[in-house]
Amino acid sequence: MRSILTIARRELSTYFVSPLAYLILAVFLLVVGLSFCLNLIAFANECLIYGSNPYFQQQLNVNEQVVRPLFGGFVPVFLLILFPAITMRLLPEEKRQGTAELILTSPISSTQIVLGKYLGALVVSLVMLGGSLAFIGVLAKVSQPDLRTVASLYLGVFLLGASFLAIGLCLSAFTDNQVLAYVMSVGTLLVLWFLSGVSKSNSLNQSLGEKATGFLANLSVIEHFPDFTKGVVDTQHVAYYLSIIVFSLFVAQRVVDSHRWR
Repeated sequence: MRSILTIARRELSTYFVSPLAYLILAVFLLVVGLSFCLNLIAFANECLIYGSNPYFQQQLNVNEQVVRPLFGGFVPVFLLILFPAITMRLLPEEKRQGTAELILTSPISSTQIVLGKYLGALVVSLVMLGGSLAFIGVLAKVSQPDLRTVASLYLGVFLLGASFLAIGLCLSAFTDNQVLAYVMSVGTLLVLWFLSGVSKSNSLNQSLGEKATGFLANLSVIEHFPDFTKGVVDTQHVAYYLSIIVFSLFVAQRVVDSHRWR
């Protein structure tokens, strides 16, 4: 455990010594903050226009019109683009700096290397999500959001982002090129994202069958996310994301382990 934490601290120091982490954090908070302000202004305008009408007043919901469109729609897409930028350097950077051989020949196991690097990236993502809590604090002061739904949304975003990081780390183990690692990660995540539309294709349903298309749709990283946006924490969805994380880290560990024997 000490070795994992040491590697994680090393990764965090690398992130925050360079401008990369600050740039990613600033871009995330700026774009999410702008989207939050636009959603909040639109909601406030609707309250001014329709607030006096009892029928429309019942339709006004800050969770549905501000929080859910932001963290349930925009943020996952943004993380798909942003998180591969965090993971693309995790393993290729060691090879570029010439420290890969030093790490691989050390008494640290491949599992500790992978978990340490993953933990470092995960902490960066938690800092990003933690920064966005300021927007929820502002929202709580001007309205009454359902905090249970907000907590469920944050759990869903965290699990989704953790899956993105695990997949990105896994793919970065296959190449020495950071740009290629980024492209591979984004491409793979897009494929896993759009698998959710397989079951809606009539031609695929006819050629593959409903069970096969349903199975492929269940592999989609976004198919298991909508329930979190509704305040529903289903153990099936949690198990799916944890399975993606464990499988990706296992493959990354095996690839790193194979490098030690070359």
